[in-house]
Amino acid sequence: MRFLVVGDGAVVGPLRALGHDVVVAAEVFPGETDARTGRPFDVRPLWRRLSPAPDALLVVQSLGGGGLAYGVEDVPAVRLYWAIDPHLNFFWQRHYARLFDLVLVTQKDCVPFFAADGVPAHWLPWGAEDVFLRERARPRTHDLAFVGTVDAATRPKRAALVAMLERRFGMATFGATAATRLEPEATADVFASARIVFNESVLGDLNFRVFEAMACGAMLVTERIENGLTDLFTPGEHLDVFGPEDLVEKIAYWLAHEDERARVAAAGARLVRARHAMRARLAEVVALVEAGVPRRDAARGASLAWGLTAHLGVVRGLAHPAAAGLAAGSLRAAMEAGEAEAAVALAEMLARADRDAGALFVLAEARRMAPRCVRARLLAAEVARRLGRADEAAALVREGVHAADVSAATRARALAAIDGGIDTADCLHALGLVVAEAGFPFMAGFAAPEERWLPRTALDYFQRALAADPTHRPAAESAAALLELVGLAEFAVPFRAAALRAAPDDAGARARLREALERSHRAHDAAP
Repeated sequence: MRFLVVGDGAVVGPLRALGHDVVVAAEVFPGETDARTGRPFDVRPLWRRLSPAPDALLVVQSLGGGGLAYGVEDVPAVRLYWAIDPHLNFFWQRHYARLFDLVLVTQKDCVPFFAADGVPAHWLPWGAEDVFLRERARPRTHDLAFVGTVDAATRPKRAALVAMLERRFGMATFGATAATRLEPEATADVFASARIVFNESVLGDLNFRVFEAMACGAMLVTERIENGLTDLFTPGEHLDVFGPEDLVEKIAYWLAHEDERARVAAAGARLVRARHAMRARLAEVVALVEAGVPRRDAARGASLAWGLTAHLGVVRGLAHPAAAGLAAGSLRAAMEAGEAEAAVALAEMLARADRDAGALFVLAEARRMAPRCVRARLLAAEVARRLGRADEAAALVREGVHAADVSAATRARALAAIDGGIDTADCLHALGLVVAEAGFPFMAGFAAPEERWLPRTALDYFQRALAADPTHRPAAESAAALLELVGLAEFAVPFRAAALRAAPDDAGARARLREALERSHRAHDAAP
């Protein structure tokens, strides 16, 4: 079978080892598939110059490496997309996936999200790459080791855990900063020289470290998560899992029981090498193609799908700025076809570029196309507010609240708050409640700071309310509750602390802060 591969090169060696012909876009067309972060390129002229034509296109992409292919909908063969880190990237991957026949999803819990959007989805976890399968005759000189970024700002739970394990057990930490980040070969050397490898998850993900550490023969102690972990491995037999209540106990146990630790580590290594190497993953991909992947008519709706993909990549600082022009062109085409969502996204791009008049015109079109689109009105209100047109902004906010599909109580609360001024903490908090109920609560994922802050989600409005009044307890509690709901207790901690500062004698606020700290593995920070 012949594949054209775009994106992560980890799939190339295993496919070739399985006997397949692999064309790597970045190698064969280096001038046209710029590998800079998220830079877009047209896959269609590349495809036309390949002879014989490939049987399948395989895009392995998470933005942040390799070019971002467009024109995928016109590729006359099976189109596969391996969505990496959808727990962080679903907000844009959901749109990109619509250009393909089948999306392969690394996180099991995210499969239904893609399927709900009408895209056939198949769970395919990451696997151990060859560099981690190589035999390394190294003594186990590290009792406990961790390899990965440690940043208290972006990963507060991880930073707290690493600091505690370094203090309690002398854990050796590697690659904690961008300057000291380890290459795969060096990472494998560390794992091969560790008795136990510690692993922490982000939003409960089944991450690369799970497979890599086990492949190198270390005992893996990883956070207790869903996402298919226990479908693949049995705790106590192949690895062990921990929660806030038993991590220290687990590490101490395995350090004190060397024979049992070595037995579990060996069983985990055997299982990963037998079933969870990257070659096994690519064999599964080949089997899916051979069994027949039904072709989808992805051309219909492609302008909206690509436009939103590129737009969100640019807005979140994930895609190369060159994607902005392509996004705008696609969004205009989708808007002309009657897509209000495209109009709102295009207006956001215009507003970010200080083309406020154009943004307001496009948003008026969005409101005409979708009379109940709350975002079109609230974004227009934000642009009008920036222009100093307070009455117009207030009227648009009021329209948005009336249009939103929310409960009568939420609507009444927001309408009453508008009377006090749309820039007040009470109003901003109420708008956050409206936006959350209307279906825009939170957008997961890492993001570069935006040059011009345009509130989009409920969390944005809660944060803006706190910026207006740092003592606004309802906004702090709403933000904390939202973050805890999606599994980000560590990011809820500052909001729980703000709520307690607003009501220092409230036992309930103190208890909720303590719980958030415990779930963030920071129980020692809780006040008595």
